[in-house]
Amino acid sequence: MFFLVVTLLVLFARPAMGQSYLKRGYDTDGKYVLKAFAPVVAETRQSVVQFVADGKKSVLGTIVTADGLVLTKASEVRLAEKLTAKLSDGREVEAQLLAEDRLDDLALIQLDAEGLRPVAFELDAKPRLGQWVIVPGLDEAPEAVGVMSALPRRVNGVRLGISLFDHPENGRPVIRFAIPGMGAQAAGLQPGDVLRSIAGHEVNNSQDVIDSMQNVIAGDVIEVVVERRGKEMTFEVEMRLRELNTKLKEDYMNSMGNRMSERRDGFASVFQHDATLTPAECGGPLLDLDGRCIGINIARAGRIEAYTLPAEVVVESLEALTAQTMVKDDAPDTTEH
Repeated sequence: MFFLVVTLLVLFARPAMGQSYLKRGYDTDGKYVLKAFAPVVAETRQSVVQFVADGKKSVLGTIVTADGLVLTKASEVRLAEKLTAKLSDGREVEAQLLAEDRLDDLALIQLDAEGLRPVAFELDAKPRLGQWVIVPGLDEAPEAVGVMSALPRRVNGVRLGISLFDHPENGRPVIRFAIPGMGAQAAGLQPGDVLRSIAGHEVNNSQDVIDSMQNVIAGDVIEVVVERRGKEMTFEVEMRLRELNTKLKEDYMNSMGNRMSERRDGFASVFQHDATLTPAECGGPLLDLDGRCIGINIARAGRIEAYTLPAEVVVESLEALTAQTMVKDDAPDTTEH
């Protein structure tokens, strides 16, 4: 860390009158700034892989065991017919998806490689607002750097696509209108429908509606039961992300630059930073200034918003995913002979 601080001081040292604050070239090319963080990622970059899905660059991955188990962003590799991984030593090896954690969007993948260096998750790290965070890749310099901008919280951007009000007499949630282009309208829900249950959960007011959707993600199809003119009706509704509306300032800003991750919602706990990741740079570890791994980058959620699963969430998910693979291995062979 001392070397890094000295390097940054040299980069940004106050110049003589009339001179640039940065050494010539440093003010027009961010790679020089990234190289200042090379000592931070020197060890951990050996624990990073770059996945290639069906011949195209996909996401990063984080090595978690010496015998080739890797965690990455599940939604970016799930549909790949052929999956390989490039290692920091230049090798490209075969990869096989073993198990998925759909809520945290993590996948456990087995590489055809041994003797790898697993990452060490720092469970005692206490991220602070404004601290530096670094995204290692395969190269000497990191992929990106940024600062912590929000501490762990739940994020869920999926919507039924309805506006509600609670009935003045019985408090029941009533649909005021269905939003065009969203799942509720497509399924046939109408103004005046009284919600009775969502995804098997009885709803008695608007707060119940919110609580019933805590563990759903974009693409899920849930059962919605309503009362319409005294008759109970059931609908299958696809959960969708709200489409960007560039007339809104926030959406306009998020529409600029690289695309966002397709899955960027429905996380029980993520912290947020402003390192400028692309979706292909998710799936790898996030480091603090001491080079400690404090989590795995899981989504590019906005122009300057990236989400990271905290280390304790990742470790818990890894344990569950490993247990899934053990159950599969122990399952009896039902093949007919």
